[in-house]
Amino acid sequence: MNLTSKYCPERKHLEQCSWHLVSTLSALTDRLMTLVGKDHAEFLITKDKCAHVKLEIIESHDRLRAHRSAHGC
Repeated sequence: MNLTSKYCPERKHLEQCSWHLVSTLSALTDRLMTLVGKDHAEFLITKDKCAHVKLEIIESHDRLRAHRSAHGC
Protein backbone atom coordinates (compact mmCIF):
# COMPACT_ATOMS: atom_id res chain seq x y z
CA MET A 1 0.00 0.00 0.00
CA ASN A 2 1.47 3.36 -0.96
CA LEU A 3 1.59 6.41 1.30
CA THR A 4 -1.43 8.04 -0.38
CA SER A 5 -3.53 4.99 0.35
CA LYS A 6 -2.30 4.75 3.93
CA TYR A 7 -3.56 8.25 4.70
CA CYS A 8 -6.67 8.92 2.71
CA PRO A 9 -8.67 11.91 4.00
CA GLU A 10 -11.86 10.70 2.32
CA ARG A 11 -11.56 7.26 3.91
CA LYS A 12 -10.86 8.89 7.27
CA HIS A 13 -13.96 11.06 6.88
CA LEU A 14 -16.11 8.05 6.00
CA GLU A 15 -14.75 6.10 8.96
CA GLN A 16 -15.42 9.03 11.31
CA CYS A 17 -18.99 9.30 10.02
CA SER A 18 -19.50 5.59 10.69
CA TRP A 19 -18.05 5.96 14.18
CA HIS A 20 -20.35 8.89 14.90
CA LEU A 21 -23.40 6.91 13.75
CA VAL A 22 -22.46 3.90 15.88
CA SER A 23 -21.98 6.20 18.89
CA THR A 24 -25.36 7.78 18.21
CA LEU A 25 -27.03 4.37 18.02
CA SER A 26 -25.42 3.39 21.31
CA ALA A 27 -26.76 6.51 23.03
CA LEU A 28 -30.22 5.97 21.55
CA THR A 29 -30.21 2.35 22.68
CA ASP A 30 -29.31 3.43 26.21
CA ARG A 31 -32.16 5.94 26.09
CA LEU A 32 -34.51 3.28 24.75
CA MET A 33 -33.72 0.99 27.68
CA THR A 34 -34.51 3.75 30.19
CA LEU A 35 -37.91 4.26 28.58
CA VAL A 36 -39.08 0.65 28.89
CA GLY A 37 -42.27 0.63 30.89
CA LYS A 38 -42.22 4.39 31.47
CA ASP A 39 -43.16 6.46 28.42
CA HIS A 40 -44.61 4.43 25.59
CA ALA A 41 -44.89 7.33 23.13
CA GLU A 42 -41.28 8.42 23.68
CA PHE A 43 -40.19 4.77 23.51
CA LEU A 44 -41.75 4.43 20.04
CA ILE A 45 -40.15 7.68 18.85
CA THR A 46 -36.75 6.56 20.10
CA LYS A 47 -37.23 3.11 18.58
CA ASP A 48 -37.89 4.76 15.19
CA LYS A 49 -34.77 6.89 15.61
CA CYS A 50 -32.76 3.71 16.29
CA ALA A 51 -34.11 2.12 13.11
CA HIS A 52 -33.22 5.23 11.11
CA VAL A 53 -29.66 5.32 12.46
CA LYS A 54 -29.25 1.60 11.73
CA LEU A 55 -30.10 2.29 8.08
CA GLU A 56 -27.63 5.19 8.04
CA ILE A 57 -24.93 2.86 9.41
CA ILE A 58 -25.57 0.37 6.61
CA GLU A 59 -25.42 3.15 4.00
CA SER A 60 -22.25 4.54 5.56
CA HIS A 61 -20.65 1.11 5.52
CA ASP A 62 -21.59 0.70 1.86
CA ARG A 63 -20.04 4.08 0.99
CA LEU A 64 -16.84 3.16 2.84
CA ARG A 65 -16.66 -0.22 1.13
CA ALA A 66 -17.21 1.36 -2.29
CA HIS A 67 -14.53 3.96 -1.59
CA ARG A 68 -12.02 1.36 -0.44
CA SER A 69 -12.72 -0.74 -3.52
CA ALA A 70 -12.41 2.18 -5.93
CA HIS A 71 -9.48 3.85 -4.22
CA GLY A 72 -7.54 0.80 -3.07
CA CYS A 73 -7.17 1.97 0.51
